[in-house]
Amino acid sequence: MSTKTLLVKSVCRVTASGATDALDLEPGVNVIVGEKDTGKSRWLDTISFLLGDTDPPEKGLGPEVAAKYDTATLQLSVGGEEIAVQRRWKEQGAKGKVFANGEGMSSADFGEYVQRKLDIPTVRYPKGSPVSGFTWPLLSWRELFRHVYREERFWGDLADKQLPKVQHACLLQFVGAADKMYPKERQEAVNERQNLTVLQARKEQFDGVLQQAAKDLIPDPAINTAPTLDAIDMGVQRLRAEVEQLRQRRQAVLAQVIAGRPADQPQLVDTALADRRVDLSVRRERDRAEFEKVGGRLQELRSYHEAVKAELGRLKRADTAGDLLAALKVTQCPVCDRKVTPARGPDCYLCRHPVAGPGEGEHAGAKRRIAFEVEQLEGEEAELNELVGRLEREQAAITGRVRELDAELAEVETRLRPVRTAFVALIPPEVAATDTQIGQTEEKVAQLLRLRQVVLQRDELSADIDRLRAKVESLKGDVDAEAAKVPFEQLSDALSDGINEYLNLLNQGDKARWTHGNVRLDLSETSFKIRVGEKWWTSVGNTSFSIMLLGYHYALLKLSGRDGYNYPGLALIDFPVTFADGMTIADKENYLIEPFVTLFRSRPTFQLVVCGRSFENLQGVHRIALSTVWQQNQADGSAQPEGIGSEDGEGGADELPPPPPGD
Repeated sequence: MSTKTLLVKSVCRVTASGATDALDLEPGVNVIVGEKDTGKSRWLDTISFLLGDTDPPEKGLGPEVAAKYDTATLQLSVGGEEIAVQRRWKEQGAKGKVFANGEGMSSADFGEYVQRKLDIPTVRYPKGSPVSGFTWPLLSWRELFRHVYREERFWGDLADKQLPKVQHACLLQFVGAADKMYPKERQEAVNERQNLTVLQARKEQFDGVLQQAAKDLIPDPAINTAPTLDAIDMGVQRLRAEVEQLRQRRQAVLAQVIAGRPADQPQLVDTALADRRVDLSVRRERDRAEFEKVGGRLQELRSYHEAVKAELGRLKRADTAGDLLAALKVTQCPVCDRKVTPARGPDCYLCRHPVAGPGEGEHAGAKRRIAFEVEQLEGEEAELNELVGRLEREQAAITGRVRELDAELAEVETRLRPVRTAFVALIPPEVAATDTQIGQTEEKVAQLLRLRQVVLQRDELSADIDRLRAKVESLKGDVDAEAAKVPFEQLSDALSDGINEYLNLLNQGDKARWTHGNVRLDLSETSFKIRVGEKWWTSVGNTSFSIMLLGYHYALLKLSGRDGYNYPGLALIDFPVTFADGMTIADKENYLIEPFVTLFRSRPTFQLVVCGRSFENLQGVHRIALSTVWQQNQADGSAQPEGIGSEDGEGGADELPPPPPGD
């Protein structure tokens, strides 16, 4: 599908008084000529400002234009669709907005709007290394426009104030490869690769801390080398076996103590008394749990009871108020405010409708409904009173049982105290030492089990890393397969051929105009290089460098409207008075532009607007001549320019106000 091209049909500026300053442009080559300070550059600045410039109007248009005019309008044709673009920088709340067919939007939104109209896909590109941690910014319309508008002061690079990485992204966009090189999947793959790197670093750090902590906190031979799950399980089994052995030893020692007591000594263990203590403790805990349950239920019922009582009180007050208000009569006429004298009879003395008898009418119905609700709530209140009383009695009974159990437990504890004292006196120190060993060993088991959970977390990290690595490889494979289809060599040929074709056309008139050999623009996946012969393109002189930049614009314009390419078909070029080496270009303007005229004859799918000093006798162009020189002390007024001519430079004259300084 051929990309749509953008055609500027007219541009105008309007003052607060309604005075209009306008230029009409044509497809193909348009030249705006005039001496210094006739406002040529400001026309291109106006077009740039209308096409979404984010600078304030004082900077984008220049302070003189921004002060003199209130609005500016651009009539565009995008693929045959007419679009009116306007900026209203002096209107309240509209200074930073761009209006497209009356719809206001921000400059960024307008850029996306233009790209949609031109069928140029929106992409995000890696500003640094594709695997860096930087976010991928949007390749905006204004970045692309830097390659469209060659300002008078920027003749030192492909685009003004633009990093090589952004220039590379713009070139990929123009040749139709950006959406293939920078699909959303590639950004997702880069993000996932970054996550993978973070996760791998986290696991590595986790392993280091785990190894050191395991050795320092749990000095067990099972994990002397590394804490693995199997090693931890074996260590737990071994320690539990040690605990069992210690308990058996302790039991044997206690059995020897009991068996070796003197015959005249009382029995050390009263089994019945011990069982009694256990039974009392169990019953006490059960009753306490029941007490908590009853207390919670009682609290709920009391809250509900209070709510029912409050509702019942409100209904009774409403019934009483209804009886009082029903007796009120109309004593004054609501229309004329005069006293009303009641008349006797079956009809109402005010509305003349029959008067309801006792127990009839709306009031009687409402009273019956209230009486029903009161009856229901009174029944519910009585039921709640019964339930609350029952639970209070149950709670009191539980409290009594708990007191009795506490008393029995105290008695049992008193009877067991002498037995405990005698038993403790007979226990050898070996039992205490064994208990200590059992506690220490069980703590080691608990530590190993906690360590086992940590190792499981490490294994989860490993599983996450493997899943993420598989996802990255899958995304990378799909993206690389798509990127491999981009014919970089053919795209490089298209750009290089366009530049060299421009240089060939220059040399048709004089072979001395370009003597540096052919130009090669190599476009790759990650960068681009431009060579002149065997040297870098920056090695040529300033004039030759500027000529090569014109060749670059020629190559881009040649892409306009061609299948698979995304160049919008517009170029704005503002010639400097002199090139950087001091050579004037007044005598070079024609032959520098003639190749574009030739291109337009064979491919009428673009528009070029050029500002210069003369372009005398240049054929095949739409010539717009400005003659009035703006002066600092000149007041606003109308002026007569030299004229807006046809292709041969001849045509009628339009009245234009004097433009502000431009060159």
